[in-house]
Amino acid sequence: MKRLLLILILTFSYQSWTIAEDIKDFQIEGISLGDSLLDYYTEEEIIDNKSNYPYKDKTFYSVSFRSKKFKTYEALQIHLKTNDKKYIIYALGGIIFFEKKINDCYKKKKNISSELSSIFKNVSKEEHQKQKSSYDASSTIESTYFFFKTNDYIKIQCYDWSEKLTKEKNWIDNLRIVIGFEEFYKWKR
Repeated sequence: MKRLLLILILTFSYQSWTIAEDIKDFQIEGISLGDSLLDYYTEEEIIDNKSNYPYKDKTFYSVSFRSKKFKTYEALQIHLKTNDKKYIIYALGGIIFFEKKINDCYKKKKNISSELSSIFKNVSKEEHQKQKSSYDASSTIESTYFFFKTNDYIKIQCYDWSEKLTKEKNWIDNLRIVIGFEEFYKWKR
């Protein structure tokens, strides 16, 4: 576990966080916001990996990929606009799973948040303690948001899914680090 935390911190440290003024300068597994997902996956792969989350409307949808080739994360969740044939990325998240070890997730989230706080002196930070998930009242999400002057954001979240969702949907407790455009953030709220 300590090795994984070190990898996460080193990953953040080697990126140009301190000089970046645009959220597009950040990457997760080599992918940036505003990129076309077609630069990384075929249209068939994108369609085959489309998720069926019950979003409030169909403005955006998500695509999820798992791969042992990823360097830092176990999975990616990418949000795209419906009917956009260019497949422009509006939000991008790296996911690390914590099956039955949610306290390890909270520790990692706290460490990453502290590291980002020391790097980003001029961004707004919001802490959201455990809140009930809109998917299931027995599940909780704990979040930290960093908002840039453009209102684009980085968020770090721990998802503690209920046993019911774990059994029914195979959802596993996880840590997510997400970068996103303001437009997606406003839609999701």
